[in-house]
Amino acid sequence: MRTRVGKKIRIFPKSEVVEVIASYTQHHDLGRQMLARGRILNATVELNLALNEEDRTWVHREILASLVKCSLWTGDYLTAASDFLKIVASDEETFHYNVAPLAWADDVPDIKLVHEAKLWMSQSSPASKLMGASHLLCSPDSADESESTLRQLSRNSNLRIQRLAQMQLWRSRTMTGASTSGDLTRWEASLEELPQELRAGGYFVLGQAHRKQMNPERSANALLWLPLVYDTDRQLAARACFQAAEQLELIGDHAQAINLFSDMVFRYGDTRWGSLAEVTWKEIRAAHATP
Repeated sequence: MRTRVGKKIRIFPKSEVVEVIASYTQHHDLGRQMLARGRILNATVELNLALNEEDRTWVHREILASLVKCSLWTGDYLTAASDFLKIVASDEETFHYNVAPLAWADDVPDIKLVHEAKLWMSQSSPASKLMGASHLLCSPDSADESESTLRQLSRNSNLRIQRLAQMQLWRSRTMTGASTSGDLTRWEASLEELPQELRAGGYFVLGQAHRKQMNPERSANALLWLPLVYDTDRQLAARACFQAAEQLELIGDHAQAINLFSDMVFRYGDTRWGSLAEVTWKEIRAAHATP
């Protein structure tokens, strides 16, 4: 921090920073309020207006991070990626990697996303390569190249990129069924050592791995980190919540499963997983209703 022009920069450990208070433009304040209320269209308009009138570089990155969250809210990974790459172009060591629009599930990407992801992976930026490899890991024609790229990035000097690439490799092992109980133990220990902003995807992968190894309680415990704590990617958090409820239902915890499905109807009702939760909630409630 530099208090005045010409004064020496003072450095404080991140752990000692309680809060950063700054003045923002009216559009920026309104955009953040709209985002907090889930009014994404309004938030996007206000944040873009704020972006055009803001001249502080660090605040510019903050606005872009909020715009990424808006895109992730609706599952628009292409727009989210475009804005995130602008953040990284401004600061490769940014702490906004919590909004990096990476793929964590095992969905096969559509043609448009495959095309863009190949362009990202062809760029020199490690962050761009990471994003491209992440989305192409489930593309049959690009899986091998993606995994090779991720292995290279897992040794990158940027700690955030390195750790995210490593967790993407966990995802690869999980998808192919190659993960072992020992892997899962190591992954869980590694997650607890990560900076908070990097944990979401790792917990999702850990939940998938436990699910495949038929450990429903441990799967639910891992998956619930997303809707309860790390919900920046709202679509991924909704999926994690749905799967956690399914796992709880498997072990006979019907009451908790019903509560989760019910909560999803109100919290994620506009998502695919919220719609599925409503149907499942009604089925389970009817099946376990007292005669």
